[in-house]
Amino acid sequence: MKLLHCLRELGTDDRISEYNEDQTKQAIVLRILSLLGWNCYDVNEVFPEFNVGKGRVDYSLRINGHDKVFVEVKKSTSDLEDHQSQILEYSFRMGVGLAILTNGITWWFYLPLSEGSFEERRKFYAIDIRQQDPADVARRFKDFLSRDNVESGGAIEEARAIYRSQQREYKVKQTIPKAWHAIISEPDELLTDLLVDRTEEMCGYKPGRETIRRFLVNRTTQDSISQLPCSSELEGASHRRQVKQQKDRTRSGYTFKKPSSVLLDGRNYPVKHWSDILVEVCNFAHSIDPAGFEGKVLGIKGLKRPLFGRNPVEMKSPKTIRGTDLYVESNWSAENMVSKCRQIMRLFGFMDSQFEVISSDID
Repeated sequence: MKLLHCLRELGTDDRISEYNEDQTKQAIVLRILSLLGWNCYDVNEVFPEFNVGKGRVDYSLRINGHDKVFVEVKKSTSDLEDHQSQILEYSFRMGVGLAILTNGITWWFYLPLSEGSFEERRKFYAIDIRQQDPADVARRFKDFLSRDNVESGGAIEEARAIYRSQQREYKVKQTIPKAWHAIISEPDELLTDLLVDRTEEMCGYKPGRETIRRFLVNRTTQDSISQLPCSSELEGASHRRQVKQQKDRTRSGYTFKKPSSVLLDGRNYPVKHWSDILVEVCNFAHSIDPAGFEGKVLGIKGLKRPLFGRNPVEMKSPKTIRGTDLYVESNWSAENMVSKCRQIMRLFGFMDSQFEVISSDID
């Protein structure tokens, strides 16, 4: 109950957005560790500034003199992606099986000794104490970070189970397109027969098996070619880069501003952060069309990463959408955040005039 109360309190405390690294350690990280059963006043359990050769990790959580968990803390405004390599290198070098990177608000959990050629493949869970349900966050903190679970080995086993499940899903998603390509490149008898029968049912004429085979092979070639960018697309991409660079040279209409509310179809929704606006828009859109929401938003693609998905680990800063099992990526600039909100509103039949952000200059 104390941990849950703490998380609810932190999730609504605006001051933590301004904390430096030391304040984040004292007011958030050590507080949570203490509630998870760690004696933060005993260096045999919570060893600060732990020496790892040429560097130091902020905390080593130890059981009977053995390093079990490394925790690296950054200030609240830090982008954690910039610091992943460091914590993984330290953990791998010292043989520590569980590592955490946090800015106090977002917590990324890693299995540094697991197989994987890049950082994201080793991250198995992400927590955002502002956006995720406090009860779920408390449960996951206890699963992965309570002293009792770390000592018993339950924490590492739970982490590995989640990681294995994610790796299976990752491999399946990567393999399905290859498998489909193999099937239609060299059509087997079952697929050919199925298409022959369905064609005959629809038009009354039975196509030859060789006609079907040629169609499938040609279709594979056409799909492959259609995926290649044409010259106009390349020119368009170049133009977009130039426009973006020009915009970056000027002050954005929303940069250096703090939002206070968002108007959606005339209704006012108070907000504190830019990411709150995106969440409110998603919740609003879902309330308008619950049945069609998933099908519409999953079709929205980001340039480098998906805007919506079910796996929060694939996102930098996932936010939950009320009433769904979907997450929305919220790691965007203020300008991009507003642009994506307008895109979502249009998708559900609203005009730009029915979306308005109320903001003021940051002092």
